[in-house]
Amino acid sequence: MEASPLGDFGKLSSELRLQIWEHVLSSGSTDILRTNRAIFNDIAGRLYDTFDTHISPSYNDSWFQLQCKRLRVSYHLSKPELTQKHDKLRNLPWGYLKLEVHLYAPDQHDPGQIILLWQRLEDLVYLLNRARSRPSQIVVHLQNHHDHSWVQNGKINESIEYPAGRLPDFLIAFLPLSRLKGVHNLQVIADSHTLLDSPDWALITRACNFVMNNQSEKPNDPPTIPRYRLFYSLASWRIDTAFFLDISMDTIPGPTANLLRRDRFAEWYTTDAPRETTYKQQYLETVRVHPAVVPMHDPILRKWLLRYQYHSTLFQNIVKMTSLSGCLKTDSTAWDAIYPYGLCAFTEQGLAEEQMFAW
Repeated sequence: MEASPLGDFGKLSSELRLQIWEHVLSSGSTDILRTNRAIFNDIAGRLYDTFDTHISPSYNDSWFQLQCKRLRVSYHLSKPELTQKHDKLRNLPWGYLKLEVHLYAPDQHDPGQIILLWQRLEDLVYLLNRARSRPSQIVVHLQNHHDHSWVQNGKINESIEYPAGRLPDFLIAFLPLSRLKGVHNLQVIADSHTLLDSPDWALITRACNFVMNNQSEKPNDPPTIPRYRLFYSLASWRIDTAFFLDISMDTIPGPTANLLRRDRFAEWYTTDAPRETTYKQQYLETVRVHPAVVPMHDPILRKWLLRYQYHSTLFQNIVKMTSLSGCLKTDSTAWDAIYPYGLCAFTEQGLAEEQMFAW
């Protein structure tokens, strides 16, 4: 009897082999695809089909979830796991995949959720842009989430009031995707006719064309909507929105915003003697290169100063409390333990109270 090119695996039924492939691939490694051409062919037809990526605005949900449509393979990734497994994830065969991204509507009464959605999408784009091979086809689905939708009572949701007009949630959610590279086919699907018929939807079309044209716009192409004329490019619009959301995080209400304020501070420094930080460098770079964001969102950088004073004061509290407990760490673990419900909105009065405790 002629030996099977699958080796001993050829003695197993296709159903049993499928269970084995699913178990192996669930670790996040695709090394098995390089062991044998027959094994590659046995798996590839299913694996190289469609990956669903689910991005939730809920803090307690996975940072994002990757799910293979034709294999029972699913990766639920927290933010730390995303960092730890970044190299494995970039080695996934993205270039062979059709990627479907499901964006779930935030609760407009918990405005921190739209910021969290933005952060998760930024990380997804960062991963895809640094992958060994990039997906050439992506379909984005704007979907409802629990009892929340992108449109309420015929009105498009806007969780955080923008100072220069309207900035709907669905545009905030899509803007990070405008940084995608190497994507030749980008589509956005929405169930709501209110979204599709909105004048703002033209910006989705413009952003899709921008991505599919290798991050370029026609120099004489006028902005689609008058109220967005202050943005001469999609790149400047995205940077403005990132700055706006960072400023808004200081003061918006809700449980998600409380936790995001804590997490932002927890990630600034992880040592007892903080100096330069990635966050600080990015912030200063934005102010230098795009100074127009300051008068619009934070004249004379007053909000930035209040945030800095808050961080300095709370950092002293962390050091004081962890030292008393015999723990010298000032990493995210300490922040989570001392502020389990996050940080309330920043105010001058709140800062004064924290400073009294610190001293």
